[in-house]
Amino acid sequence: MTKFPPYNEHLVRDLGALSLGLTTVLLMAAVSPERRLVRAAAVGCLAFTVPHLIFHAAHLGRFDTVDVVGQLISQVAPVAVSGMILVLIRQSNRQSTSKRTHHKE
Repeated sequence: MTKFPPYNEHLVRDLGALSLGLTTVLLMAAVSPERRLVRAAAVGCLAFTVPHLIFHAAHLGRFDTVDVVGQLISQVAPVAVSGMILVLIRQSNRQSTSKRTHHKE
């Protein structure tokens, strides 16, 4: 069983501030869905959530089944949504490029 170090208020506050900053960028991308901003927000979200998911997945042994399922759902969901957004943006870019090419002809 992995033991975590004692509570560190500074670390927790820094993580909270980081999460608030990321949430702000994600909200801005949702309100003003410009491609570059949405792509940057999705990549930024993945940069945080993938390592976070890996850590939690490696430390599930001390939790009950219900907690494991809950943690995995809450950790995988933002990774899946961010990945889906990147795929949709890529498809949208291809369709836009295709439409511009057809209109020029």
